[in-house]
Amino acid sequence: MVLCSKLAEIVKKYPDNIAVQIKEDGAYRKYSYQEFLAIARDIGKLLVNLGVKQGERIAISVENRPEWGFIYFGIMFANAVAVPFDPCAGSLDVKYFVTDSSAKIAFIDSNLLPLFFGLLPEVSCLENIVVLEKLPVCKEKGLSGAVLKTGDLRLQKHIPEVLFSDLLRCLQGELPAPDLFPDALAAIVYTSGTTSLPKGVMLLQRNFLSNVHSIDELGIVSQSDNVLTILPLYHTFAFMVSLLIPLFSASTITYILSLKKEEILRCMRETNVTVLPAVPQLLAMFSKGIAEKMRAIPFFTRHILNMLIAIFCLVRNIFGINLNKFVLAKLHNAFGKKFRFFACGGAKLDTKTALFLHNLGFTILEGYGLTETAPIVALNSLENPRIGSVGKALPLVEIKIVNQNKKSIGEIAIKGGNVMQGYYNNQHGTAEVMRDGWFYSGDIGYIDKKGYLYIVGREKELIVLSSGKNISPEELEAHYTQALCVQELCILAIGQNEGIEEKLMAVVVPNFDYCRKEKIVNIFETIRNDLTALGLQYPAYKRIKGFVIASGELPRTRLGKLQRFAVKEKYLAELKGMKSKKSDVNRPVSAQEKEIICSSVYQKITRVLSNHLSLDRQINLADNLDIDLGLDSLGRVEQISALEKEFEMKISDSIMDNVFTVKDLFFEIEKLVLSKEFAKDNRNLFKQESGLWENIFERSLDADEQKRINLSNQIFLRVCTNFVCNIWLLIFKIFWRFKIKGIKNLPFNEPVIFCANHSSFLDGFLIASALPGWMRINTFFLGFKKYFKGQIIRYLVKFMRIALVEPGAQLVESLRICAYVLRNGKTICVFPEGTRSPDGQVKEFKKGVGILSKELKIRIVPVYINGTFRAWPRTKRFPKFCPLEIIFGKPCNAEELKNIGMSLGVDNDYAAIARGLREKVLELKNNNIGTINYTQA
Repeated sequence: MVLCSKLAEIVKKYPDNIAVQIKEDGAYRKYSYQEFLAIARDIGKLLVNLGVKQGERIAISVENRPEWGFIYFGIMFANAVAVPFDPCAGSLDVKYFVTDSSAKIAFIDSNLLPLFFGLLPEVSCLENIVVLEKLPVCKEKGLSGAVLKTGDLRLQKHIPEVLFSDLLRCLQGELPAPDLFPDALAAIVYTSGTTSLPKGVMLLQRNFLSNVHSIDELGIVSQSDNVLTILPLYHTFAFMVSLLIPLFSASTITYILSLKKEEILRCMRETNVTVLPAVPQLLAMFSKGIAEKMRAIPFFTRHILNMLIAIFCLVRNIFGINLNKFVLAKLHNAFGKKFRFFACGGAKLDTKTALFLHNLGFTILEGYGLTETAPIVALNSLENPRIGSVGKALPLVEIKIVNQNKKSIGEIAIKGGNVMQGYYNNQHGTAEVMRDGWFYSGDIGYIDKKGYLYIVGREKELIVLSSGKNISPEELEAHYTQALCVQELCILAIGQNEGIEEKLMAVVVPNFDYCRKEKIVNIFETIRNDLTALGLQYPAYKRIKGFVIASGELPRTRLGKLQRFAVKEKYLAELKGMKSKKSDVNRPVSAQEKEIICSSVYQKITRVLSNHLSLDRQINLADNLDIDLGLDSLGRVEQISALEKEFEMKISDSIMDNVFTVKDLFFEIEKLVLSKEFAKDNRNLFKQESGLWENIFERSLDADEQKRINLSNQIFLRVCTNFVCNIWLLIFKIFWRFKIKGIKNLPFNEPVIFCANHSSFLDGFLIASALPGWMRINTFFLGFKKYFKGQIIRYLVKFMRIALVEPGAQLVESLRICAYVLRNGKTICVFPEGTRSPDGQVKEFKKGVGILSKELKIRIVPVYINGTFRAWPRTKRFPKFCPLEIIFGKPCNAEELKNIGMSLGVDNDYAAIARGLREKVLELKNNNIGTINYTQA
């Protein structure tokens, strides 16, 4: 049996079933199995009429749509060989594919005409080009079946025209029966060629059919299924799971022109898709989208939901009952009510992504294969999919691990009817991978006792350090992209100089959309903290030692595989520290941007920024204020002050909330300049000589902000606050053996600023419970709004002495709230590091605390917290029990701390106070070493 006869067999059984459909302009164009076969035969007639002989090669460079399948089977009916390749391939690749395979005819999309036209003088083998129009296949009255319309190819005289009339003539004759046999060549598929010239993989009729039979034995797909095809069909994984398997199972194949997540989900709901073949990158996109929506759920509600999901997941793992599919029905219905599973391949799926989706009730059948194995080698079963494994070997396929190390890890070798004949025109390449009937894949993995295959990495991509340690970059990339501010990254081993050991470095693409949504302006610092925290979950040799920010998306293949050689070539010098990041001055400038650059507003903005920044280049519109110009939160506030003086008008502190680039800043300032509210009398507001922070603190909070901060000392509040804090104190003492030191250092009847190191969610609760009862009612804490969502929670917050602020961009708001509390005789507790320490070490203190202390003349109490990083670090979902300790130091005034900071070389007053304060906290830590059996190191 061959592919054509298999198709005819299916058509005979299910002639009226819908074979393929595509959504175009809001409607679906559909074809039955009988129509599919008729169109394929018509294309076969066309090819025979054009003189195609058995075994001649026909190129396919067409985007996904029903015509792709028609063309492929038409080539089979003409006894020819298909040569599919990427319609987005560059001219050099196209030239190589066509000339190396000696393709006689090419089916192409109309947008590729200019490319092929340019290649014609250099490609002598190509005799005809068939161009598909937007809607190339239609029903013509008086004709049995559908016919292919073609474009007019009057491009060069030596290329014969293929016109619609030619098609009509070729439809009049009978198509000879295909004279094919199982060992006949079915396709030459070119590998991606990331490290060398692409290799033409010769796949026979029996190679594809062997894979079809192996998967058919597992009973995964049936005629009731609807498979959504979004992966490019020129790749063998998509060709098998999105075309051959569905066709030979009498299923329906659905195509969609858009690859937007929203359009994909809408199509899945409209057509009741049951199976979605996907690559890891797509599943990671779905996973991140779901996780982002779950983070929008109020903090405490989200944790309760996570507990329920964990319980129901345990039920699924033990009893096989998927309760989460019903509990999270709204989530699952977004994918369509009949959706069954994802079929994942093309690259290694991150275990954490797979586990996350599995826990939510989704089913993922991850498999493994290569172009050379037509393509699937191993696959998980529906009954018992194993997270982290690519499944067991398919029926009719053998797998063995060769050259094993002590951990039974080695190269994966494959044998079976699906293994290729060899590489086209490349006997040397064939001999390198084919030995005694076994194909040596170059992939590294192992097989467990139950026969499940696990992939460790690609042998050529493994990073081998001088210590002998082997590192899989894919594993690390999957791990580090858990950082919410990271869109994608590439891990590379870089040696700064000859003879120096290679270090793991990363090229990072920030998730700017997430940063904008969460108003995170210190992007570089946030990424660094997140990568550091994630690195602590690995041994030292697997931790990233440094990173650079990419100027755009990382180069990938159409299936989402990173092209590491291209990344390394582009960023090598920067990673080595040989050059600093440069702005893209050669980027094309639009007419609108030219107008902006010439405007007086832009000139003033760049003058202000240049006066305050040390740059060796001019400022550009696309510059990111944080990454390119190095402006942190406080730097932004200082720029606001400078801009106010430059434009002689008041500028709101909140203007920077939505400003990420110089271009954003221009539009915000321009709106203010053009606004009528800034009359001349208002422009004199900032001509007075008073300081920046004095002005900011003089502005009172509005009524709504004051309502959110409950300053009252009612008896009911005092009782409730002390009751809750004492409960916490009891819990900490029983389960965490909590110790408190330095209570005698706390000042009586005086507002102070508590400043502590910060490494855990427990820190705030620990301080509140450690304070004496008379001080608790007067001590306020800052809390991020995103953790306290919901009306009930917000109501309770007023009685919990928590002042809610926005993280990141809302620095001024936070400082004004602190000033409001302190000026009303209350105490405030802040964590000067600005975020939880990713590794438990005391990080640099922000100068905001120095501003508060100096401007308001308030003393600071240094506090050192020991043990909370070990008990509940930022990377863990739940805390564990271990000893905790808190030490209160003696109050210090701003002048004392400033002198300490300046003695250490800090020349800015506020920064010197912050540095001096950090030294005081470290002093508490160092004087306390040994009082419990570990430190936060």
